[in-house]
Amino acid sequence: QPPFHTPPPGSANQFAGGTSGNPGQAPARRHQGGYDRTQYALQAPQTITQLYFRTAAAAVGGTFTSLQVTMYPAATSFTTLSTTLATNIGPGAVVVRPAAPFTTGAGSGTPTGWISLGLTVPFTYDPTAGLDLIVELAKCGTGTVGAACDYSFAGANCRTIRQTANCTGLTGVASNFTPVLQMDY
Repeated sequence: QPPFHTPPPGSANQFAGGTSGNPGQAPARRHQGGYDRTQYALQAPQTITQLYFRTAAAAVGGTFTSLQVTMYPAATSFTTLSTTLATNIGPGAVVVRPAAPFTTGAGSGTPTGWISLGLTVPFTYDPTAGLDLIVELAKCGTGTVGAACDYSFAGANCRTIRQTANCTGLTGVASNFTPVLQMDY
């Protein structure tokens, strides 16, 4: 089993092709990033112990008033995620980083400049169960990481539903641009 995985495929050592201020910028936001189960090289249960994102440009770092990260199998394919956020939540949702202040150091703005999300609880995901993976970020309050985040390109086997007005919204807007994450096993 490799020590980490970076969806979408091919983006581990290069920028994926897009940038966005979501979710790293103000105001509060809620994002459900859906990642295709077929892109995992290891098609077996895997325990994810840490998640990272990266900035697409040099960043000074910053603090979010509150960041919560939840992971779960999707209730539907990443290609058909509903804009009603609750509809996408599959079985076994786990809060892997409880809501708490989140402070980042400087982002290098290079493809190897990963910033840890500070997970405190591991999550076991099994792509062979036939369900795609969702990583949900709920950024409440204020704060910014100081730069846009690296985002996937359209057609990269991932999709996001994002609520850009608050962190508890019930509906969002679909986007083909999804945060590039590194997952440690």
